[in-house]
Amino acid sequence: MSVDILANIILLMILIFDISKYSRIEKTKSVLIYYLSWILISCCVIYIRNVGLNFWSPIILILTIKTIVLLLSYLRYKRFYVTKTILGYLWLTSLFLYLSELILNSTHGLGKLSLNLAVISSIESILIIIFQKKQVIFEPSIINISWNNIKNYLQQRV
Repeated sequence: MSVDILANIILLMILIFDISKYSRIEKTKSVLIYYLSWILISCCVIYIRNVGLNFWSPIILILTIKTIVLLLSYLRYKRFYVTKTILGYLWLTSLFLYLSELILNSTHGLGKLSLNLAVISSIESILIIIFQKKQVIFEPSIINISWNNIKNYLQQRV
């Protein structure tokens, strides 16, 4: 079995683990290992494939944006954990596809898609950090929080 296929299988296993409900852990050590594993995998792919990098490369921008969201979450809730959302899962799937593409082709065709989904899911995560008083493990969407806030406000007014 070639190394490329083996690397993609490992990436797919991490993606499946992340999407499963068992990955919703809150222990600091486990969360840090999880985040560092994605960063380590990204760095290994870049190193092995000799991908030319600068600050504006999609993978660098994605890691920077997601690190900022993680730090904002830590500053707000004092825990290294970002609330998982459906958009976050879509972004993670696009990151998997992007890294798989880098492993197999060394092109950046899915880089823009992954970057755009990272920006959108990060905006959603930042809004959740702003509006959610207590951190939750999973929130389907910022729309749920907004709807609950509107509903509570209307119930108080009546």
